Amino acid sequence: MQTKQVHIKHKILGKVESTYFKIVDVEIPALKQNEFLVKNIFCSTDPYMRVNMSPSAWTIGTEPDAPILGEAVGVVIDSKNTNYPIDSIVWHKYGWREHTVLDETMTVKKFNTTDNSEENLKTILTAYSLVGRTAYYSLKNVLKIQPGQIVGVDAAAGAVGHLFVQFANLMGAKVYGITSTEEKAQIINNLGGIGLHVDPDLSLPKKLELYDQIPDKLNFYHANVGNDYFYAGLQKLEYGGIICLCGGIKHYNDTVQGPGPNISRVIYNDLTIKACNFFMQEGYWNSQWNIDMDNWVDSNREKFKCLFTEHNGIESLPTQFSDHFINFRTRVGKSICKL
Repeated sequence: MQTKQVHIKHKILGKVESTYFKIVDVEIPALKQNEFLVKNIFCSTDPYMRVNMSPSAWTIGTEPDAPILGEAVGVVIDSKNTNYPIDSIVWHKYGWREHTVLDETMTVKKFNTTDNSEENLKTILTAYSLVGRTAYYSLKNVLKIQPGQIVGVDAAAGAVGHLFVQFANLMGAKVYGITSTEEKAQIINNLGGIGLHVDPDLSLPKKLELYDQIPDKLNFYHANVGNDYFYAGLQKLEYGGIICLCGGIKHYNDTVQGPGPNISRVIYNDLTIKACNFFMQEGYWNSQWNIDMDNWVDSNREKFKCLFTEHNGIESLPTQFSDHFINFRTRVGKSICKL
């Protein structure tokens, strides 16, 4: 039986192009003991994957002429593993392919549900997946947010951002969401946050003027975009505030390390910069915060919305991915593909 996969043709340096990818047909190997075969229903493209495609990837790299590592959710259709019987619903990190052979040593999580509806699978791929866990981990473990506190987040209508806004709101915080368009700012308002449109093409002084429209000093700021937005967030933090550096999508295509912003505000206001990276934690799936996260999402699923930019067919994945860095103003929520 053959299946389709997406590969990169070569390591990518600089701006990512859809032509750097190829769709290939491969034979599905026979299952070995403890393996199981998943038919992927949805997979996603996430900006952080761009780093893995670089020649100097700092995490497990995506190699040319090999399947791309990406999140997916699907259904087990064949199994030699009693813990993953046929019809099990699983999330895993071996997507960008129509079928995947897995075993328990790989990054895979089974969900105790028989609901294989598209709505449930898309929710799993978003809220219970890495973007949802990133939002939750940042709020609960990094920032340790409390009711009544005030937090800002850039890329607020993105995959992590739109959940961060809603999770923070449900945890009792006041949330300012920075977005690239006025339409996205309205989406943030509808999700319970306070949207602020700050166009990426504006000069830094103009961006700072817009940030000055925020009437509150922030206890925390969650940074996803890069230099200008990171700098502007620093200016809005109260004395002793914390900035969580989660990502820098603006710089993922950079070929050389550029100059960073002046962060002397850290000194003057006794600020703290923290990272948001749980990927390197050994056994993090079984950690207490992950268990708490699953229970929290279970209890609050009816109180928040998962937003998506949807595509169809594995052939659409290269363009879907490159659009993160080209047509980002048109994208909302998690970018997913129905295979």
